[in-house]
Amino acid sequence: MKEKILIVDDETDIVSMLKDYFEFNGYYTITATNGLEAIKKAEKQPDIILLDIMLMYGKEASNRKQEIDRQHYTIPNQRPKDKHCGKI
Repeated sequence: MKEKILIVDDETDIVSMLKDYFEFNGYYTITATNGLEAIKKAEKQPDIILLDIMLMYGKEASNRKQEIDRQHYTIPNQRPKDKHCGKI
């Protein structure tokens, strides 16, 4: 069975590029363009979620995802000018 990846980003070009890349490499992809849509699609139990936490509702979607009974990991997006850079 193919692993499922949920791709969440408000930039459709990025979603399209990631979707094409992962499908070409044998993964099944699910896409969402905002955090609320991502919450609904996360119920399909993806194996991994690629989430742009900078989009509107992105952090709330990340927090709500924890309510779903799965173990997941967050990869922090650290930017040099981000006042929260390095704080996990």
